[in-house]
Amino acid sequence: MKKDKIEEIRKYLTETLPPIIARSEVEKLTGGLVKRSTLSSYDSRGQGVSNPIKFASADKVRGKVAYRRDDLINWIVDRMVVDDDSPSQPTIA
Repeated sequence: MKKDKIEEIRKYLTETLPPIIARSEVEKLTGGLVKRSTLSSYDSRGQGVSNPIKFASADKVRGKVAYRRDDLINWIVDRMVVDDDSPSQPTIA
C-alpha cells in the first residue's frame, strides 16, 4: 500500500513536470512541496539531486541550476515517508 501511494505520486510528477526544471521553479511546479532553499542546502552538502545542470552567469559568481525531471523525482521520492497510521498522503522527510 505504501509503495503504491509513492508510485502514484511518481507517475503524476512524471506526467506533469517538464523534462528540465530550473531550481528557481521547483517550488511552484511541485505545489510548494520542495523549496528552492531546501534544494540549495542539500546541493551544498553534496546530498542534492544527482546530475545537476549548472549554467554560469555573466559575473561567473552566481549561476543557475536546473535538474532533469527523473533525477528530481527520484530525489523527492527517496525522501518520502508514508505514515502507517494515516490513510492520507505521504510526507517528505
